[in-house]
Amino acid sequence: GVEGTTETLRQVRVAMDSAQHTHAFAEAMGLHWETWCVPLKNEDGEVDLVVSTTMDITAHRRAESELQ
Repeated sequence: GVEGTTETLRQVRVAMDSAQHTHAFAEAMGLHWETWCVPLKNEDGEVDLVVSTTMDITAHRRAESELQ
């Protein structure tokens, strides 16, 4: 879904602009997602790229909900 993509792109931009990692949770396409974005700097200390990992945590969220 577009909402998940928009949030991921926002997280990448924050990581690029601030040179700090980001961590966010989102719900998109009926699923729950956890995303980490980590900026990587070159030898001049400038951010060259951002590594992003997104995990489907839907089963974890459902289990949490059932325990409550």
